[in-house]
Amino acid sequence: MGICPKCGFAIPGDEFPDGLCPDCLLNLGLAELIGQTVPETSPGSYVGHYRINARLGEGGMGEVWRAIDTKLGREVAIKILPDSFAAYPDRLARFTREARTLAALNHPNIATIYDVGEVEGRAFLVMELLEGKTLREYIGGKPVEIEKAIMLATQIAEALEEAHAKGIIHRDIKPANIFVTARGRIKVLDFGVATQTEQTNPDGSTGPTLEALTKPGLVMGTIEYMSPEQARGQPLDARTDLFSFGVVLYEMATGLPAFRGSTTALVFDALLNHDPAPVSDLNPELPSGLQEIIEKTLKKDRGDRYQTASELLRDLRALGYDPSRGLSPAMSSQTSIRILCVEDHPVFREGLCRIIGSQQDMMLVAQATNATEAVKQFRLYRPDVTLMDLRLPGADGTDAIIAIRGEFPEARIVVLTTAEGDAEIQRALRAGAWAYVLKNTARNELLAVIRSVHAGKRHVPAEVATRVAEHLGDDELTTRELDVLRCIRDGSKTKEIAARLNISETTVNSHIKNLLRKLEANDRTHAVTIAVRRGILHV
Repeated sequence: MGICPKCGFAIPGDEFPDGLCPDCLLNLGLAELIGQTVPETSPGSYVGHYRINARLGEGGMGEVWRAIDTKLGREVAIKILPDSFAAYPDRLARFTREARTLAALNHPNIATIYDVGEVEGRAFLVMELLEGKTLREYIGGKPVEIEKAIMLATQIAEALEEAHAKGIIHRDIKPANIFVTARGRIKVLDFGVATQTEQTNPDGSTGPTLEALTKPGLVMGTIEYMSPEQARGQPLDARTDLFSFGVVLYEMATGLPAFRGSTTALVFDALLNHDPAPVSDLNPELPSGLQEIIEKTLKKDRGDRYQTASELLRDLRALGYDPSRGLSPAMSSQTSIRILCVEDHPVFREGLCRIIGSQQDMMLVAQATNATEAVKQFRLYRPDVTLMDLRLPGADGTDAIIAIRGEFPEARIVVLTTAEGDAEIQRALRAGAWAYVLKNTARNELLAVIRSVHAGKRHVPAEVATRVAEHLGDDELTTRELDVLRCIRDGSKTKEIAARLNISETTVNSHIKNLLRKLEANDRTHAVTIAVRRGILHV
């Protein structure tokens, strides 16, 4: 077994001349083989409608450049793939299918793919441009501060959970393929050697929809971070990524690679036959729970390892942060305002995440789409500020506020909603919301509210306060009157309401008379209309 000196992938040492992998060998003689001159990539040149600005780096899957999308006017990262892709149309078509599959991984911890194509003999992949450093640079040979390591590890595990749920195995998880943005957000990069496990395809058939970009039997990946089964060239499943994750986490915790050696053979021997030095020997301050997670991910028998990323993620989240001590000063200075976003509308939630992610002093630590999930995520992450929509599927946002503040009275929750009825506003504020903001609020105003609440100040904008003030002296509907009003909303007549609520028709009529008076309504239909507008009822 050897290492390709050009791209760094592991290959059978006696199978290929000059120690190069097939792709690099093919690239070496491509011009002579196909008689084609591939245009040079350099600052100022174009790849399609992308103008190249500067070279960012090079890896086994090609060169990466900073570029401008001249159609949309945004900066991107463009990866110019090895020339062998253009030389063989079937390989390019296969890569295109894979890029489409990977583009479906819409997750905040996975780098976003914008485009893929081929122009003038150059196959390329366009991704979001990231500012920050690789995890390899971030570690820098020193242990990462414990709370930060747990937070970063949790984000990596969340990315793997998403990929594995789509049947995608990364196969090359390592610090160089993990990016830490300037805002502390993890981005998993380079699914260039990814493969997909068998699953049901859209047409109802079964089988792999994402094919490996490598010759069958080749060992692809980076030796120091391979799983034992990967090093042996055995069939892989998602557990190979979990082992590689464990190697990365070991390095984050200690500042040193788990498997070391002066030669490739020694590294393979360590990987296959020896356990790494106990993390407690290298970092005595490491919590026992984190030590146990690292030890379990590094089990050489994959049956003894975590079986899914979800199991791993559960244990990482269980480490949590002690609310009695909060974050360490170092952690607080790096992450500042930690935010939980509770929103069931995917488009609005994605936009909100982007706004938060653009702020140097904010970090989105978790998301939820319903009240039950919101309470669970709050327990796990103890966010500084929670953004809560009211109109959620099932129990509403106010129910979530009541549940969260029942356990955590110090919770600071900002209601961010389209609900502008006075009854909804009053109920949320009485439940303990620190602020009430409508979704049409300007971006900068929302950010100011988040910072204000984080600083311990409550916020109710004038337009919201005015709506509440309009009905402050009004008599509230009783529970029974609300029951009758709901029956009217559902189209029930007096006799049906009486039967449904097990009361007399006379009592029903009395309740109707009272609610019409309290709502200042002319008739039953008018009462329902007013109640819906004020947020007393929902349709």
